[in-house]
Amino acid sequence: MANKKLHAGVNLDQLVNFAKLELQNLSDDLILRTQRGYQAFKSYDITCENHVYTVYKHGDQQAQFGSTKSALAYCIADKNRNFNLAREIQQLDQQLVNYDQSIQPRQNLEQRSKGQRAEILKSKIQHRKQQRYIVKRELEKCVNLAKYLQLRGFQNDTQ
Repeated sequence: MANKKLHAGVNLDQLVNFAKLELQNLSDDLILRTQRGYQAFKSYDITCENHVYTVYKHGDQQAQFGSTKSALAYCIADKNRNFNLAREIQQLDQQLVNYDQSIQPRQNLEQRSKGQRAEILKSKIQHRKQQRYIVKRELEKCVNLAKYLQLRGFQNDTQ
């Protein structure tokens, strides 16, 4: 590419070099979509297989999640060294996955059942749905806290 002059005496090559340098400086704060999933903060890779999101840190598997949102929140908490929050996100996400996996088969069984057995299954399903709702709300609180940590980090960088 020819060395083209832009406004105020800046040439295109200088602009490209500046952009590359700034991108390298920002890479510690970027979340990028890749062919296999996501790369977060240059240290974490998130891959998806069969609706399971696996987090790797520097190539070592750290945790598995049922959603991208939980996986990214875990990465944010871990990056900010809030290990209790990261562990809580992981545990709540696993509980949510377990509830999801236990509700559907019981609903299928309930549809095929009759009488008292159907009523018992319906009661158990309702209880699990209530528990799932509570866990989901707690997980949302943790994800929001991780978002806050990330935004707070951006504000500290700009001040």
